[in-house]
Amino acid sequence: MSATVIRNDCQPSGRGAAITAAGRTFGPSHRWKVLGIGVAANAGFSATFSGIPATAVVLRQGYHLSNAELGLALGLLGLGVALSELPWGLLTDRWGDRRVLLIGLGATAAWLLAMAMLVVPTRSGIPDVTLLAASLLVTGLLGGSVNGSSGRAIMAWFRENERGFAMSIRQTAVPLGGGLGALVLPSLALAFGFAAVFGLLAAASALSALFAWRWLHEPPTAGEGHAVLSDGPAPLRNVEVWRISTAIGLLCFPQVAVLTFASVFLHDFAGLGTTAISASLAAVQVGAMVMRVWSGRFTDRHGTVVSFFACAVR
Repeated sequence: MSATVIRNDCQPSGRGAAITAAGRTFGPSHRWKVLGIGVAANAGFSATFSGIPATAVVLRQGYHLSNAELGLALGLLGLGVALSELPWGLLTDRWGDRRVLLIGLGATAAWLLAMAMLVVPTRSGIPDVTLLAASLLVTGLLGGSVNGSSGRAIMAWFRENERGFAMSIRQTAVPLGGGLGALVLPSLALAFGFAAVFGLLAAASALSALFAWRWLHEPPTAGEGHAVLSDGPAPLRNVEVWRISTAIGLLCFPQVAVLTFASVFLHDFAGLGTTAISASLAAVQVGAMVMRVWSGRFTDRHGTVVSFFACAVR
């Protein structure tokens, strides 16, 4: 058994200035900048994670992939995110949000830029499916850094009765980035090729890293709260944590599967063109944004468990 520490002394009061661990002073409005960075980071990577699958029809054609090879490449992108969540979370607890987010976003931008130069179809040749799949796997491994680090920073800067709403705004970045990716990337791939697609996504990650470097700082260490100790197993040994994580994973599985292969289905079986497919995927993401904000407010008023089941039906 180990002691679980819940730090309440790291919460800004919302009134007056906040002093960070580095000794820098910020006004109460700085938490909104931190929230904005979380939104930008998640939207940028969501445009990658959800936007590349939106180009699946063009990807299949441009790289001369079979449906099975396409599924392998896109599946490894999601697998990379899943495999890296826990390691990035552990590093965030050890190194802090700022360092992890800068490393993750910077590495993601550099890798996508390398893909734009080396892993795209050209007149001289087409990359092998193994190279494409491995490249997308690494993209997922690096991009998974934005989830834990940005969420932890927002949770630290906002008060308890504001966190549900703040996190729901942060979570709208996922469908926002996915919707923008679905609207822009397929047409971009058709017009200019995947060098432009990967280059644009690299620029989005680099811009988010710049925002994080400028405004993301460790949460306040001075406040009116106090540390609360509770006996219990460490998170990795806590059965309840694993049960909740498993339930969330089961809810996410069908959503990710549908969004990943929706463009192929709409093209092959519904006969829709690129514009109609992009609009359809964007419309789904808009609905997800509305439900996430609503569920965050619901959480603040009625509790997390009730909101959990409310979100499950969206």
